[in-house]
Amino acid sequence: MSEPGVRWAQALADWAIPQPILDQAPANPWVHPPKMFRSAADDPVDTPSMRAAAALLAPQGSVLDVGCGGGRSSLPLGATLITEAIGVDEQQAMRDQFAHAAAERGIAARSVLGLWPAVASTTPAADVVVCHHVVYNVSPIDEFVAALSSHAHRGVVVELPQRHPTASFNPLWKRFWDLERPSEPSADLFVDVARAGGWVPHVERSTRVARKPQLDQAEFVAFVRQRLCLSQERDHEIAAAIATDFASDETEIVTVWWET
Repeated sequence: MSEPGVRWAQALADWAIPQPILDQAPANPWVHPPKMFRSAADDPVDTPSMRAAAALLAPQGSVLDVGCGGGRSSLPLGATLITEAIGVDEQQAMRDQFAHAAAERGIAARSVLGLWPAVASTTPAADVVVCHHVVYNVSPIDEFVAALSSHAHRGVVVELPQRHPTASFNPLWKRFWDLERPSEPSADLFVDVARAGGWVPHVERSTRVARKPQLDQAEFVAFVRQRLCLSQERDHEIAAAIATDFASDETEIVTVWWET
C-alpha cells in the first residue's frame, strides 16, 4: 500500500460510526435511496468531469461507470459519443435505473452487480472509465484505482467533492450525538494516491450548486434519520435541525483524470 493510500485508509477509519451508536440503529445508515441517484433529462453535461470524459471518448467509445447509480455520471454524454455503457453497482435497484435511463437515451447498456474492485475480474474493460462520488467509500484505495486504470483503454475520470460527502451532516452529528467528525481525507489526498499509482493526474476544480436530492420533505427527513442512526420518534427534531444546521447549497467539486 502506498503512503498516500495508508493515510487515506486511516482517515476513512476515523469516519466510522461508533459501535454503540450502530448497535442501537434501527436501520443500516449507509444504504442509499435509489431515487436520489436517478438520471434525468436535465443532468448536467457542461461540467469538467463530463468534458474530460467526452474528450477521451471522442469520436466514439465505450464507457464503464463504476458505482453507476442511475447513470448520471456517464449516460448524459449521449448515444452520439457512447457506443456501449457498462455499469457497476452493488444495488440491483441502481442497475435497474441505469438500464432504464440508457434505454431512454438509446444507448446500448449492460451492468454488473457487486462492489468494485471485487467484481473487476468479471467486468469488461472499456475505452473510458468514469467513477463519480464513490471513492470516499473506499478504504483500500490503491487497489481500487489500479482496477479502474486497468479497465480503461484510454483514460479514467474520477469526480469527488473536496471534502467528505457527508461533511454537511457534521453539525447534525454534533447536535444529536455530541460527536465530532473528522476533516480528512480530501480530494487533494486522492490526487496523491493517483500519483503514487504511477499516473499523471489532471485536476480541475469547480463550485457546483448542490443537486436537489429528488426526495420530498418526509423522504429527506427519513434519509437523514437513517444516516444519523435515529428513531422515527425524532423526526420532528430532525426536521427542525435540517432547517438550521444542514448546509448543502454549494460544494467544491474536483475532477481528477488521467490517460492510460
